[in-house]
Amino acid sequence: MPGLYQGFPSMEAFAAHHRVFDPTRPVSQEEQVRRINWLYLIERAKEAQRNATSHRNFHVGCAVWAFKTNAIEVNGRWGIFTGSNIKVADNSRPICAEQLALGAAKSAGYDRIIATVVVGEPQDDAESGLQSATLHPCGECRKIFQTVPQVSSDTLLLTITPDVRAYEHFTIGELIALHQEAQQRHSP
Repeated sequence: MPGLYQGFPSMEAFAAHHRVFDPTRPVSQEEQVRRINWLYLIERAKEAQRNATSHRNFHVGCAVWAFKTNAIEVNGRWGIFTGSNIKVADNSRPICAEQLALGAAKSAGYDRIIATVVVGEPQDDAESGLQSATLHPCGECRKIFQTVPQVSSDTLLLTITPDVRAYEHFTIGELIALHQEAQQRHSP
């Protein structure tokens, strides 16, 4: 019925006015970072840490803020995924919290990790020898961060102690460089 809708705006104008979700709209790095709720990510990482399994009482939790480029719904464009470390015996292979959180995001179809929060008690890094105020991702996790396409050198990383008294904030690129420098200093 032509003319029935005369006076109503076009669908383009309606969509622009009501900000209908456009899954093809590019999202800048600035917008990605602006949408991060750090306090909520910290709480989710702490919750994951409480669910960790460790034969030596070394519990780690991780939460990642991920982005899905081809999301169909606005609520599906960003998501939080968590992981808890698992090591049941001295001779068993450890499963890192960071790897589980990254894997959960990847399995759900998210193609970019914007930020990562790691909660755990600090310990000396076995690969680089670095002594830090907070727990950094291990050498294996750092290698994974460098190779998977979901993580980039500008992915943000917050490492924090369970009591929230100490924290460090890096990009993944800065973390990698820090550990490479420490490893060079400790190498004979």
